[in-house]
Amino acid sequence: ACQGLGGLFDEVIVMPLVETMDAAKQVLDNARRSSICLEEDAVGGCAEVAISEGPVGVKELIAMAERACAWAACEDGNKTLAERQVNAMRLYVADQKREKELIGMA
Repeated sequence: ACQGLGGLFDEVIVMPLVETMDAAKQVLDNARRSSICLEEDAVGGCAEVAISEGPVGVKELIAMAERACAWAACEDGNKTLAERQVNAMRLYVADQKREKELIGMA
């Protein structure tokens, strides 16, 4: 039950909304400087991907970037860490979209 409610709280606590790429870049850059391991070169790409489906809450945006950083750290390959972080953000956004479609929220 707690796990199910966690998603509900994540959806409820999303204010303020980030609606533009510039605002998303500012949030991610500030988070990068203070708490998350997002590469500077990944900020723009992650911001673009994050708002591609519409406005997103600040808390959710930072959580998305944290997950992307964690996923990218585990990937191997020829891409830079920044490229892997942007790709991980794409995968996360796609997964979230599919999940919302499955439960009828999209």
